[in-house]
Amino acid sequence: MIEISETFIAPHPPGRVFELVADFGRIASWDPNVASSALRDPDAPLAVGARADLMVLFGGRAVPMAYELLELEPGERAVWRGENATSVALDDIRVEPAPGGGTRVHWGATLGFKGPLSLFDRLATRAFTRIGRETVSALARALADPDLQPAPARHSPFAALWGSAASAMDAAVAPSFGAPGYIARRKTWADPDLDLDLSGRRIVVTGANSGLGLATTRALASRGAHVVMVCRDPGRGQRALDDLASELPGARLSLERADMGALDDVAALGSRLARAPVHALVHNAGALVHELQRTADGHELTFAVHVLGPHLLTRALEGALAGAMDSRVVFVSSGGMYTQRLDVDRLRDGLDPFDGARVYAHAKRAQVILARRWSELLGPRGVAVGSMHPGWADTPGVRGALPGFHKVTRALLRTPEQGADTIAWLAASPEASLARGGFYLDREPRSEHTPMARTRSSPADEQRLWELCEALTGA
Repeated sequence: MIEISETFIAPHPPGRVFELVADFGRIASWDPNVASSALRDPDAPLAVGARADLMVLFGGRAVPMAYELLELEPGERAVWRGENATSVALDDIRVEPAPGGGTRVHWGATLGFKGPLSLFDRLATRAFTRIGRETVSALARALADPDLQPAPARHSPFAALWGSAASAMDAAVAPSFGAPGYIARRKTWADPDLDLDLSGRRIVVTGANSGLGLATTRALASRGAHVVMVCRDPGRGQRALDDLASELPGARLSLERADMGALDDVAALGSRLARAPVHALVHNAGALVHELQRTADGHELTFAVHVLGPHLLTRALEGALAGAMDSRVVFVSSGGMYTQRLDVDRLRDGLDPFDGARVYAHAKRAQVILARRWSELLGPRGVAVGSMHPGWADTPGVRGALPGFHKVTRALLRTPEQGADTIAWLAASPEASLARGGFYLDREPRSEHTPMARTRSSPADEQRLWELCEALTGA
């Protein structure tokens, strides 16, 4: 049997959500993988024994699937069983009130082929997982509609071709991480332009005055969010805010001064921000230095800015995040983390001799691990936590810290807006509430490790990292 299990948050009361998700007669109204759907007795109340006929898109053709409602707990749970000549499917849908408001939706599905075809279960796992994820992502988008009147999401007929092109680029890292990979993957997305209304959502972005942080702020503010720009230099921060305010009349922007490497600064920032709900927290602030530097607290600078500061701020805001509907935490990592394996002692003390690029990549590896651990802690409280890497983007940080790399790769580099797209998507998209500790590139979950790289860490080392962060931040 092939299995998927996904959970996300919908911004409507459980009763309204259940009406849509439990009715398989309406599934074609939102699922791009279902060509048509109808209840056999649409006038009868939904009850155990109800039947629905679907035409499911698989392998480039529409396949009939007859479903029967096996279990029903009104307003809470529905279990549908589907069958055709070659396969059997079981869909288990549950809804419950979510912490902070809205509804937590859990969709579990299994698929198995019949008879000798069951030998192909393993071969079909990847395709079925992709289809299942597309279905749940489409449902998350549908449930985000204020009136629950979803329009079916249809991919471009060339989406599969572009997806294949993007997959082919993965073997050659530079095109995949550069602009060509972004352009190819964008053509496979159901909502490439992030058509969202973020009015009423308060989002905190660190390192917001330039590069990816500025592009993320622009993307979120232009969609109505109140963006709190956290900047180390108040002068540069104010200039960036003023420029955005001129560019986006009516945008809701505010400025907070904090050095993410100074723990007293971070604690004070957290205290100020925690006075109101926080719908998303984007850990973007960064530093790549080429000589060993220590903060006033005595910590290696890169470790403090990328690991300790974000950990402390997340801890300070966990109540404000859990109290907001469908909230998110996003760690902006780097593709460089693929080169490093967690070494807790060297992460804390830096390398000897010091190598700024490796120390930076090591800290980015730690961020990905912390995102998973924070997801385990905050996920049950309705907070989706994820990490991502932006690919290779042409930002002031890259030009200043890695001039040789910039010179060699500049023809392939992404714009800051392309690099920031997945940050904004994780912070705001209904689909991204599925990001439970996952690591993303171009809105797609990715492996945290490359084949044969030997970068996997033990649970004991990951626990040591967590305990070190807790101890050093006084959490």
